[in-house]
Amino acid sequence: MKDVCPACGLPKTVFEPYQEKVAERRKKLIDLHLHPIIDHFPPVFALAILGGLLLANQVGEPWRGDLMGAVEVSILLLPASLLAALASGLFDGKLRFKKVTTPLLIRKMIAGSVFLGSSLVILGLWALGRFDHAGIMMLMGAIGLGCNTYLGRVGATLMDAKLPG
Repeated sequence: MKDVCPACGLPKTVFEPYQEKVAERRKKLIDLHLHPIIDHFPPVFALAILGGLLLANQVGEPWRGDLMGAVEVSILLLPASLLAALASGLFDGKLRFKKVTTPLLIRKMIAGSVFLGSSLVILGLWALGRFDHAGIMMLMGAIGLGCNTYLGRVGATLMDAKLPG
């Protein structure tokens, strides 16, 4: 039985031994997982905005002031963290696939751009009137989190993918 594949039943003579053909320097960079690590920051800021705005109306001072301070910091950091995630994603895509024009990577760039756009709307509304448009800010935060969920699902399928060479 050891000479037959347990999954497909073919004899081992039809298979070639697996050899990873990734350059050592490239493998070290891939194994750092920079993009997946950086990707954890944007949803934290988006959740802080959404949750902070929802909770701020439910609590009194001094909690309300503290929550709004955290929301403001998150509003300022969200676009920067998304730019870092997009840049690291482009680097990671180029590193893993040698090009960033594969269909899944293009879909990820579109979803990331929508998330970035929603964060810029939040930033713009905050700059114009602070929290006069909290409902729209929460909607933009929810759209961003939806994009993030999509990005995570697509990214999970790409985590262990790499090209030889």
